[in-house]
Amino acid sequence: MFRRFDAWRFRRRVRRALALNTRGEVRADGLELVRLDNRLEVEWRARDVHPWDRAVPGGEPDAGFCEQLLDDTEAAVLRLFEALPEVNTIDVRVVRPSGGGLLAAGTVHRASVEQASRLRSVGMRLRCLGITYRFEGAG
Repeated sequence: MFRRFDAWRFRRRVRRALALNTRGEVRADGLELVRLDNRLEVEWRARDVHPWDRAVPGGEPDAGFCEQLLDDTEAAVLRLFEALPEVNTIDVRVVRPSGGGLLAAGTVHRASVEQASRLRSVGMRLRCLGITYRFEGAG
């Protein structure tokens, strides 16, 4: 409930800024808001796998990293949308923990979150959201 109110209040502040009559204009008309898209660009370093989880017997060391990266990316995007109701679009970039090479990137629209939530696989949910990733061990 409060999130919707915050989004409404943000939109109202934008409309007020476009209303030219508040700055001493005689005319009562102002600029009409046609479309509002509040965009956030965010980039973060992926977490490295905990040392205890690196030497899993019979498992690939990179598989844990890939799974963690996908889970972390999905959680971060969902939390950003929840915390920032006025944001409609998020440009995401995830880089390696050590070097800075790109691991995942994409543009996520708020409208695609509900559609993606129906999928079972985290990797497929991220692709549905608009995030592409490319590394060994990713499913």
